Amino acid sequence: MSPSVPGVGWGIGNLLWRDDFTQSTLGDFPAEWVFDNTCSNQNLQANMAANSVIGNDGTQNVLQLIAKAESLTNICGANWSYSGAQILAGINRVVPRGGYIEWDAEIPMQAGVWPALWLMGNNASFSGYPVSGWPACGEVDVMENLTADSTTVSYSTVHFPNGSGGAAQYGGAAQAPASTPTYLTGYNRWGVLLGPTSTAFYLNGVNYFTVTEADVTALGTWVFDSFAYVPYMSIYVGGASAGTPPSTTPWPITMNVKTVAAYSGLP
Repeated sequence: MSPSVPGVGWGIGNLLWRDDFTQSTLGDFPAEWVFDNTCSNQNLQANMAANSVIGNDGTQNVLQLIAKAESLTNICGANWSYSGAQILAGINRVVPRGGYIEWDAEIPMQAGVWPALWLMGNNASFSGYPVSGWPACGEVDVMENLTADSTTVSYSTVHFPNGSGGAAQYGGAAQAPASTPTYLTGYNRWGVLLGPTSTAFYLNGVNYFTVTEADVTALGTWVFDSFAYVPYMSIYVGGASAGTPPSTTPWPITMNVKTVAAYSGLP
């Protein structure tokens, strides 16, 4: 896969790692990918390892993260009506500050379903929770789709300490660039450049949103030059952010990921 952002790492910086998911199964390998089987974010689903699989999209093998309507009992000490999926990169797959990461993914846009591509500072443990506490590790949400609204691509947001013992955030809905009219269908490339004083978000090579150090320090503490970052991929159901899925939701809902690749170095 060639990069969609000219001059950003791709062919200039060093390839750190890449996964095209051509294997037949997805193992839980601490050096590569780790299943995060938790029940969190006040959602309606329990995350299940069985919902992160290598499947075929009709053309090729891809990583599939699947949300289902199903009855689950005694998961995280509760019963659930939905299952979802979350995996994070292992110890060999962090992204350094100054690096660039890009997902080539097909994003489902369904009301009540919450697909996301995101990162947390690598002072997070490899079981899904920050060792030194969130939001001190910093969180970079590259793509979160919370609605079936055809005008909204995603939410792109950074989370950080507010300086008073709590959390602050900066970001919001990022609209599709005019050059990308097909973002609702097929595969699109979602990327983020982790610069030392800014974080720039890209869709199919177009920079649609940038957060600067000044934006963050007006609200709290800039922590995004302190860590390398751990990539996450997830699909949640419902909750305060996504809302309750309507009865017409065509279960199961799948997010397909064709490739994830990380490069070092600024252009």
